[in-house]
Amino acid sequence: NIISKNNFTNNYRHAKDVGYGNQWDNGSIGNYWDNYTGVDTDDDGIGDSPYTYIFGSAGSQDNYPIWRDSDDIAPQITINIPNPNDLTGKKSPTFNIKITDQTLNSTWYRLWNGTILTTNSSFGYLIDTEIDQNIWNEVGNGTVTINFFANDSLGRLTYKNVTVRKDIYNPLITINKPIENELFGIKAPSADDFNITFEDPNDIDNKWYMLSNKTDNTTNHTWNGYIDQGVWDEIFNGTINIKIFANDSVGNIGFAEISVKKDIHIPEILINYPNEYQIFGSNAPNFNVEITDLELDVMWYSLNGRNNITFSSNGTIDQAEWNSLIDGIIKITFYANNTLDNKNSESVDVIKDTVSPIINIISPNPDEVFGTDAPNFIVEIIDPNLDVIWYSLNGGENITFTSNGTIDQTKWSVFSDEIITIIFYANDTLGNIDYESVDVIKDTVSPIINIISPNPDDVFGNVSPSFIVEISDPNLDTIWYTVDGGVNNYIFTDNGSINQSAWNSLPEGNVVLRFYANDSVGNIEFADVTIRKDVNAPIIAINNPQNSDVIGATAPNFDISIDELNLDKTWYSLNGGSNITFTGLIGTINQAAWNSLPEGNVDLRFYANDSVGNIEFAEVTIRKDVNAPIITINNPQNNDVIGATAPNFDISIDELNLDKTWYSLNGGINITFTGLIGTINQA
Repeated sequence: NIISKNNFTNNYRHAKDVGYGNQWDNGSIGNYWDNYTGVDTDDDGIGDSPYTYIFGSAGSQDNYPIWRDSDDIAPQITINIPNPNDLTGKKSPTFNIKITDQTLNSTWYRLWNGTILTTNSSFGYLIDTEIDQNIWNEVGNGTVTINFFANDSLGRLTYKNVTVRKDIYNPLITINKPIENELFGIKAPSADDFNITFEDPNDIDNKWYMLSNKTDNTTNHTWNGYIDQGVWDEIFNGTINIKIFANDSVGNIGFAEISVKKDIHIPEILINYPNEYQIFGSNAPNFNVEITDLELDVMWYSLNGRNNITFSSNGTIDQAEWNSLIDGIIKITFYANNTLDNKNSESVDVIKDTVSPIINIISPNPDEVFGTDAPNFIVEIIDPNLDVIWYSLNGGENITFTSNGTIDQTKWSVFSDEIITIIFYANDTLGNIDYESVDVIKDTVSPIINIISPNPDDVFGNVSPSFIVEISDPNLDTIWYTVDGGVNNYIFTDNGSINQSAWNSLPEGNVVLRFYANDSVGNIEFADVTIRKDVNAPIIAINNPQNSDVIGATAPNFDISIDELNLDKTWYSLNGGSNITFTGLIGTINQAAWNSLPEGNVDLRFYANDSVGNIEFAEVTIRKDVNAPIITINNPQNNDVIGATAPNFDISIDELNLDKTWYSLNGGINITFTGLIGTINQA
């Protein structure tokens, strides 16, 4: 808390402070205490020592107690404004002073410049803050001392002086250049056109100017030694009054003026040649211009705003300057000024083109192959001034065209199959010419196909046949084959084998294997070969001997049938022994092989295969029998006596291949019988 400007009077105890941070003054003034025991020797209304009778644990005191005792000093004057040697002008200066006194009575001032002493002029302290203008006017230019006075009610007097400088003279401006009625043109007068002196003992503060004629005037503009072009443009043709001002730091203003003439007429320029967007090549163009002005001074031109080149008559653009510019639009600007430096210009845009047309062949491509039909072409030709485009074939007749299209068919048809150079040409309106060429191939002959293998009527089995073909064509594109009349085509790049799945899908019999080839221009050819598919083994039927036939010592004959179109070999074996080849379908078993067999069953197996290795067999089991039956007579016995009744008989016969049995009596007739037990024929 801040406690100040309070009046503590007639209290038993004025204050007690047991807190923290309380202040009993505000830093410049405290409180009035009727029991203050200090003094105020400087009569400023503040006790010279602190008031310390504030009770409590805080130990507080009032450092600036309010206190007035008897007035024992004269008034104290402090001059804050003006400062010594301050510069003042015609207007009376302001002042700010501080006067300290308990019983201030009256205040006044007077002025003294070393010659004139003004009368005293009273002022109200803290009310009046400016020297009276009329009194200020009494003293002239130069040093002025201001005396401030004050007295108190006890008659004590004091004063304080401050000396300032007074400047009431305007700056002196002298226009040495331009001279009266000097002539100027469109261009505002520059710094070179002015020579002006400014004089003031206390330095110039600001400079400015304004322009006027009979009807118009501009606003004020800062003077930088020349007339601003924009300001100059505000005033029209005729007499112009230039008024130049200056002030000093205390506001004294001086001016000087001069009248000049303004003439804004400019030279007239007419460009007869070259024409707008006229095209030129490497040689610089000629020019023809008409320039009219009564006060014509200089004529010149520039290219694209580059170097200024003066001329006195029509002629040719500077070749070196022309050479320095790249192709494109070039702005030729012709200039002229008059003696007033009024300038005019006119421009014409021309085109510089020293580059030949750019030709880009999109199609055909290098070494591209074409057939009987003439190729199409696409070319990009770039030139801003393109004139004519044409082509030729192998340097022959020139054929003009205006857009992309097709090579002339008649000209194309004249050529045999060969490399043909197509040359595309283009020129521009300035005669710059260029060309680009592309070599293409004319090919009207179909590929040549030679089937090396398989051969006609070759027979193949389950495994698809291999093939070797020779195909000749300089521009070969695609080769393929078919085994089903073109229902399915199989592309290949090297010799190899027929697609196995395709082969599997074919029935047995003749197969036409057809090979195709085309070239890059669509010429197509084919060649074929007929082969045979054989996936079934030969079918063998044994006509003779039959199963269980009994054969003796002489090897048996055989008669077989074989159903096979592609029969390769036939052979047989006996009981799985050596293979014995034979030809034909009727023959006799090898006697030596038969002789080598023991008596008993013999497996006679006939084999046959075809040309693709399909093999089959058929067999028959026969019996080899080279021993006679063994007969044992069990009854009657030798020397048995038999009566009139024919005897019974009982015999045993050991013979697997028993055929017939018979007997005779005393070598008589043969009497057949069956069975092994019986009775001799009674008759």
